[in-house]
Amino acid sequence: GEGMSPPKEKALTTDSERRDRVVREIYDTEKSYVASLDLLVKYYLKPMRQQNIVPKPKVAFIFGNVEHILIINRELLETLEKRIATWNEDSVLGDAMNKLACPLLFSSLIIPWLRLYSEYCSNFHNVTALVLKLSEKSSFAEFLNKQKDTNNILDLPSLLIMPIQRIPRYKMLLEQVVKFTPETHHDYKALTNALERVSEVALLVNESVRKKQNLEQLAELEKRLMGKYPKNMTQAGRVLIHEGELTKLCRKVPKKRYFFLFNDLLLYGVANPLNRTYIIHRTISLLAGRIIPVDDSDKVKNGFKIISKEKSFLVWADTPEEKLSWTAKIEAAKESLKQNPHTTGGEGYEEYEAPIWQNDEESNTCTLCQIHFTTLRRKVRSACEPSLHACTEAYLLTSLYSRMARCSITAVSVAAWLAGSAPSTDMSCPTSARSVSAMTALPISPANLPRGKRSATR
Repeated sequence: GEGMSPPKEKALTTDSERRDRVVREIYDTEKSYVASLDLLVKYYLKPMRQQNIVPKPKVAFIFGNVEHILIINRELLETLEKRIATWNEDSVLGDAMNKLACPLLFSSLIIPWLRLYSEYCSNFHNVTALVLKLSEKSSFAEFLNKQKDTNNILDLPSLLIMPIQRIPRYKMLLEQVVKFTPETHHDYKALTNALERVSEVALLVNESVRKKQNLEQLAELEKRLMGKYPKNMTQAGRVLIHEGELTKLCRKVPKKRYFFLFNDLLLYGVANPLNRTYIIHRTISLLAGRIIPVDDSDKVKNGFKIISKEKSFLVWADTPEEKLSWTAKIEAAKESLKQNPHTTGGEGYEEYEAPIWQNDEESNTCTLCQIHFTTLRRKVRSACEPSLHACTEAYLLTSLYSRMARCSITAVSVAAWLAGSAPSTDMSCPTSARSVSAMTALPISPANLPRGKRSATR
């Protein structure tokens, strides 16, 4: 009657019915997956073997062991089909899924199955890089487009990644089957073992996917770079860690520069927001560089110095948080690279460091002898610091692309330092070995120290 609450709805399904539904999904998705692998082999692998589009070794590298994976999954699909036909709640799903875990079949099928997928996954990021590279050739790109459009199928990358995507799907579906299977069920142990094994491979898959996404990100970025940047941006092991704007102290006025931090390099240049392109001014090796925090002042807040053999300069962030983020990530990337310097073939550490540019307005005295500048006492440059003309001579500096620049060091002093003795007292610049090397191009002998005109060039 009125006021009576409606009866509670009966649960739509029992655990047994839910398990049945998941098993059916495993079968349906397996059927679709095997069909996709068939298309990959039929319309891409076999034609590429028969035609001279790319060398046969590269064809083998791209497709790897996908044909063996197809054979294994066809067998799994056939076993599932037979089990589904006679399925009931007491059926041993493990007879089919034990192809992944059953101890009796472990030695004959589980190890080869896992190894096949592990091998495919571990090399997938290199396959992605090769396909991206080959796609730059018009003949290869035309072949791929023709196969896709003529046969109304997915493109090559979309089919190649399917074995990578299948493992996480197995893991998710097996988790559901285990969830809806009672621990007392004779299938339970085999299913939990299967889930454990598939989960192990899933970890490898996730790493392969991460590497693939990183390569695609680098390839896309490389298309938008111009200027002085490495031409092998997608080399193995390189990872983009951080990017963003910093203010850089330039010769006339501070300017916004866009920075890219990789696990082995730091790039900076000018960003064009209209078309999202970047003109790179310089590439700095992390192994050969370091950073120095700078205390806040009236003119510079949130600043830090980037010191390297290629270029040294002062930058500052908009906020303390940004400064901390940049410095922490640069330090972490450098430390990681030091632990494994062959990750991207990075350069080793060098003692030479380029000096930092200092604005004329910031100094009224010679940085070398501390004498005040006057109309008669002309201000020039000792590398990048304001100095008296009389304190300097011109030498080649590698940080200026081996161009002439005034330097407060004599050939005698350099020769003494190169010979291993302590810096001589007639040096008018700082006396540490690092400072000496920062002012010179590390010449072999005094005769190799060319002198230029008596005018500051930089």
